[in-house]
Amino acid sequence: MGAEQSVDPATVSSAITVVHVPTSNSTIDTDEDYERICNLPSFEPILRTHVVEEAKLSQMDRINPVYLSKIVRRYTDHLRECDAHLTTYQQNLGGKVKNVENKAKNVAAMVADRQRKFQRSASASSKIESMHNELKHLLHVMVLCDELNMGLPADLRMKTFSVADYS
Repeated sequence: MGAEQSVDPATVSSAITVVHVPTSNSTIDTDEDYERICNLPSFEPILRTHVVEEAKLSQMDRINPVYLSKIVRRYTDHLRECDAHLTTYQQNLGGKVKNVENKAKNVAAMVADRQRKFQRSASASSKIESMHNELKHLLHVMVLCDELNMGLPADLRMKTFSVADYS
């Protein structure tokens, strides 16, 4: 019987699996794959449920539809209320924007009116300054004429010019 179970040594060497025993330096704490798995972020479920050990139900099977519909209804009501507040806020904001636009138009019209008045005043001031300069020049000419008149003999002299004579 022992001879019948003899196996060819060439086939035995290919069937042997060699296992490498971890050395003292490589442990589970230094394993790169283990560290990567530990560093993965974990997420908590949105709705926490108690642990059901007797029946292995899925997460959705454990959610009571009555409570879920109440939560959805409350959330819907909350969203409608937020929408109403936002709509009111937007309408108030739109009214304020129109009010500000009207005030800005009024201010722009007032500024344009003041600019026109300033231009008229500047034009009048320019005319007054021009007349002032002409009168200064005329006064200078009158002084020169008076000096020239005084240089003439007494019988050829003209009567001195006075502004008071014409007022």
